[in-house]
Amino acid sequence: KAKAKWTARADVGAGMATQDAPGCDMLADVRLLAMMFGKGRQSINVVKYNNTGKNVADELRDMTGADVFSNTTSRPPVSEIKTTATGIDEARVAANSTTMAASNWLWKTGGEGQLRTHLSFLTDNTAGQQATVTTYHATDAEAVLSEDYEQSVWRREWEAEVRYEQNTSERYLTNTLRGHLDFNTGYAEGSTAAGARRQRVEPRSQYIADKVELTMPVGGSRTLKWSATTAYNHHPTRLLTAADTTQRIDSDDIMAETTLSLRQRIFGFWTSWDATASYYGARYSDGTAFLTRYSVAKGMVRPSASLPIRDGSISVAAPLTLVSMRLDGRGMTTFVVQPEVSLRYKLSGMSDIMAAYSAAYVPQTIGMVTSCPIYTSYNNITTGSGELEAQWRHMANVIYTVSNMSYGLSGSIMAFMSHNR
Repeated sequence: KAKAKWTARADVGAGMATQDAPGCDMLADVRLLAMMFGKGRQSINVVKYNNTGKNVADELRDMTGADVFSNTTSRPPVSEIKTTATGIDEARVAANSTTMAASNWLWKTGGEGQLRTHLSFLTDNTAGQQATVTTYHATDAEAVLSEDYEQSVWRREWEAEVRYEQNTSERYLTNTLRGHLDFNTGYAEGSTAAGARRQRVEPRSQYIADKVELTMPVGGSRTLKWSATTAYNHHPTRLLTAADTTQRIDSDDIMAETTLSLRQRIFGFWTSWDATASYYGARYSDGTAFLTRYSVAKGMVRPSASLPIRDGSISVAAPLTLVSMRLDGRGMTTFVVQPEVSLRYKLSGMSDIMAAYSAAYVPQTIGMVTSCPIYTSYNNITTGSGELEAQWRHMANVIYTVSNMSYGLSGSIMAFMSHNR
């Protein structure tokens, strides 16, 4: 039996700041790495600390290679305080203090399966300063307006993920479970001709999400695919407004979707039938009462076909969708057809063209329909329509590609159009 073997590495850099800037005078860039490789299991663990401007937070990547929860996790209704953009490379001007730790494990299981786990923690404090002087020239006088701001953004984030994957000749199965918890806070203080200004925001997010995908052959050229996604998002936000009051908005939403697809070959071309049911329910509250309740339920059948033609192919689809929306006790139900068509054609041995068009019926999110006035930042207040609304989103694109493999040259020209109404 092969024994597990651990290896470790440490990279440490230290220095001192030579310019007067926010943050610590002592600089450090530290990376501690421990790896283990054994029969049926692997582990990679890393701890990093940096206060030289390097953004190590971006090194926490989704381990599946593509974020399977990009359409099911939402954002808080208030915006973060952004440190000042200078137009200079952020790594040269950022005053940060960042610590990141991550642990990743992989186990081989019976039945051609594998289990991956990921746990990460991030703490970051990034500070910034901004000073502007504006001179107003007039025929008889000159006015000078000075503004000074100091900003500080604190991030405290935990994330965990478990993913099971099985790939056999009978099935391909994945199940991904992820949880996220943060305690982010932003501060800003400034002085202007109108007096002192103070800002504070807590744009916090917590969510748990799960996605299951199953693909399996069901005889002949037919393939069956099933997926189910569920996510719960909670955003307990606080914001100090320009009116010197603290706004409390707690945002909660549930997203769920399941799809069953059957793909088969008929008379020489591929056809697919997809059936989808989805639900989105959201609400705003101020801690004592609900301000807005909103939900969207959909049922869809999507027949599609891919037709081969000489030197190319044509793909068409016609999703038939029933949409039911409710807002604070009012309801609306709509039936729509959302056409999709694409063409791929080979013009010559070195060039081809692709064209596509689609129309989608997209219900609004709760932030666009709520009639409750909400501060999204210190001095920016928004109010939704208060009506049940959806947008038709039309998109079209044409891509022309040319390549000459003999010379190793290739290029493309793309035209894109998007229209919402």
